Amino acid sequence: MNGFIICLRSMAVATVCIGLAALGDRSSASPPVAPTEALSPSILNMMADSSGGAIPAANIVSLALKVAEQLRMAALSGQTLGVLANSKLPDDVRTTAAATAVALDKQAAIGPLVSIVGSGAEPVSLRQAVARQLGSTDTQEAREALATAIVTAPAALQQPLAISLASTTAGADLLLERVATGKASTRLLQDKSVVDRLKASGAADVEERIAAADIGEAAVSHLSPMASNMLDQIGEKNLPDLLAYLMQQAARP
Repeated sequence: MNGFIICLRSMAVATVCIGLAALGDRSSASPPVAPTEALSPSILNMMADSSGGAIPAANIVSLALKVAEQLRMAALSGQTLGVLANSKLPDDVRTTAAATAVALDKQAAIGPLVSIVGSGAEPVSLRQAVARQLGSTDTQEAREALATAIVTAPAALQQPLAISLASTTAGADLLLERVATGKASTRLLQDKSVVDRLKASGAADVEERIAAADIGEAAVSHLSPMASNMLDQIGEKNLPDLLAYLMQQAARP
């Protein structure tokens, strides 16, 4: 274990040295030696606020984030969230920042992560990565945010959001409940990756609840184009009423 810590501290020192080189230190004097705990902050602060001019290269700050996470530098939570919020940075750097933020202070990270997942202005790839981090926190706030985001998310994002929800027992229950009440598409339960996560989640009566949703989806697939259009307009939660209406109309002499 001591050797591992020494290795990490060496990485931290190397991070700052490379960062200083990337910034082009023109002074003739050697840079002062800083305590290990002060190394990552210097880089993360520069990356969180890129308005001051030159900043370290993306790979340098990614390394700084990883060092901060491995050494559990909880005091760097604020700087890490600053990096995460900086939309000028590459998605992979912000993805690393999301993971580090959760590791350093899960409770403080949830709010910013929720904002990114729910923002249509953020790249889909970043929202997918952040959704995975949110799912791993397994908190009520995170689950509600994922379930809410599914409603308006583009198709490319709905499946990752559903997988993140289905990865925990409480999240799987919420996803199945949202599908059953028409607040999430039944088509999510036709995705093998989502179904596999649901079955492994430990939620109650998963197969029965999926089967019930499949019955409703099968009924929809046999509707006429006019009825399908009606369903799109009124929403899946009103499917029973729609079916009853159609049957009543068919039974008329």
